[in-house]
Amino acid sequence: MVEISAGGTGSGIVVDASGLIVTNYHVVSSVLRSRNQKITVRFGNGETRTAKLTQSDQANDLAVLTVNSQGEAAAREPARAALDAARQAFGERHPSYASALQLQAHVLDALGESAQAEPMLRQAVAINEAAYGPRSAAVAELLLPVANAERNLGRFDQARVTYQRSITLGAELGMSPTVQSLPVMGLAQLEIELGNPAAALPHLDRAITLLGGVDGEVTTDKALAIYLRGQALRDSGRCAEARPTLEALLVRLEALPHLRPYVWVVAAQCQIAARSWDAARATLDQAQAACAKMECSADTLGQFTFLRGRMLVESGRDVARGRALAREGYQLTAPANEVEAK
Repeated sequence: MVEISAGGTGSGIVVDASGLIVTNYHVVSSVLRSRNQKITVRFGNGETRTAKLTQSDQANDLAVLTVNSQGEAAAREPARAALDAARQAFGERHPSYASALQLQAHVLDALGESAQAEPMLRQAVAINEAAYGPRSAAVAELLLPVANAERNLGRFDQARVTYQRSITLGAELGMSPTVQSLPVMGLAQLEIELGNPAAALPHLDRAITLLGGVDGEVTTDKALAIYLRGQALRDSGRCAEARPTLEALLVRLEALPHLRPYVWVVAAQCQIAARSWDAARATLDQAQAACAKMECSADTLGQFTFLRGRMLVESGRDVARGRALAREGYQLTAPANEVEAK
């Protein structure tokens, strides 16, 4: 465990001696807002080092750092060493080699190199299929990262097939509801990215059901599924259906603050679409006040600023100020809103 300073402070876990560290996105998010912001890591022996942010995932509140002079190249070495050791000890057809391939692929994927990770994952799938059979748990656990890599590489038709295979196999094997929900959500995200929000809705309904329904404890996976459902409803022109669930979700997200900005954006968009100006203003006030403490990304702040401008213009409350805010927000990001800043 190490202490991390990047505008705020937090902790991280040292993955290995090469300098690879995993932490939370919100701990280092200020780096994405300011080029002058540095990340400092303090080790248990008191030594401090400057770290580099190599990969971030705001939705899952994860970030990968490297702290040595070799940077990303050194982060690969332990996984590569494990791969070489497994090859020498077991050969390239043994499940232990598949596990080493999977480790190397995860490191590469964390560093944003899906093109190198995907063939390794496919090789691991082939090894486990030969060793355990094509309908085994060892194969099922690899299909999701394969599908995610295919999606990242823009191989959408392949990704859709792999997600479907993962969903079917997970159900046949009786895997846990949480595990079964992950490829379902991946397929839904794929449809949203391809501009097919209506096609995503049945998958998201299934994921939410697997995770225990809308009510009950809100886990990260469930909150993400509910948020994505709201996004899909919004993009399908059904904001009136999305609003109640999103507004209720915001009240229950105190324990998952990193997800709240995403929900605020969609909730405010739907409130504006419904011409619920007071509700939209309250949502945006709450969002921007919280972001001042959470150090949201420039993209998120830009969307909030853009939406406030849009609200002022469309409500007629202050058109000149609204246009100025919309321009300011548009400069911070390229928001996916229906009304352009003018």
